[in-house]
Amino acid sequence: AYTYLHAADVDRLGYGDCKALSNYTKSLLEVAGVPAYYTVLYGDTSKKSIDTDFIAMQGNHVILALPLDQQMTWLECTSQEVPFGYLGDFTDDRDVLVITPDGGELRHTKKYTQKDNIEYLQADFEISSDGDVAGSLNKSSEGIFYGDQLYLNHMDAKELKKYYLKKWGAVNRLEIEDIALKNNRDSVVFKEELQLRAKGYLTNINNDYLLKPNFFGMTRSDIPARYENRKTPFALERGSIDKIDVSFSLPQGFTIDALPQPLVIETTFGSYKTQFSAVGQKINYTRTFSLNEGTYQPEVYEAFRDFYKDVVRGDAQKLLIKTKS
Repeated sequence: AYTYLHAADVDRLGYGDCKALSNYTKSLLEVAGVPAYYTVLYGDTSKKSIDTDFIAMQGNHVILALPLDQQMTWLECTSQEVPFGYLGDFTDDRDVLVITPDGGELRHTKKYTQKDNIEYLQADFEISSDGDVAGSLNKSSEGIFYGDQLYLNHMDAKELKKYYLKKWGAVNRLEIEDIALKNNRDSVVFKEELQLRAKGYLTNINNDYLLKPNFFGMTRSDIPARYENRKTPFALERGSIDKIDVSFSLPQGFTIDALPQPLVIETTFGSYKTQFSAVGQKINYTRTFSLNEGTYQPEVYEAFRDFYKDVVRGDAQKLLIKTKS
């Protein structure tokens, strides 16, 4: 059964679970003349709707539904960080039970589409004559990715540095010089701004260098597990777009041997595109990796794995940089 502390008890004690805090917020809104409805749902990072054909008390979590401008605005009352009306992957895009004065109503929570779920990484690096790099790296997270990054705000400086050193563990002798986090609640964008350097970032090859531009890229391109004879469908629960835009400024005397050709992969599951360009002593690298939400039949699973294999190979692209000698 769903029981909760009375609003007065929550106010007096200063705490409560999702049920108590939702009821407390509902009571505050009612005092202000704003109606809000207690809403029961299954909270989980994997989407799970209540069974709309089965009459029973279901769910494991409670939020509020506010009828505003002829639609529902959803409030997560257990977080003091998330912006008004924002739902993360714990409560998005699922059937829920809204309890109104007239009885229960079945509703569907906010859905974040592919164009909402965007991560964008932009970096500008200077390459030294020793193959080191130094510069700035900025990352913004929107949609579902916004909520996934909020936990970084709870880390102290030491924990944050450890987090980034682990995240980019493949980068040779990485040093994090400065970190600034910005939670823009109005535009619902979480920004990470870093100053860093890495010794030996480029690989020395007979006095020339190999540059891999995507060391700092996204990490969702691991090849899915292999199944000998998959029998069940598989789902990509949320569409997303990962964008990377990185520039490298070369020292005088360094030249580019040849730029890799653009890479374009289009599939049912998503797309992958890379492009290199050069202006003077600056190399620019762009990469866009998109995933399409959907449920796919087991017979196309190997094609899905092949798509990821191509993405991993694309992420490993390198280019040769020649020195004076």
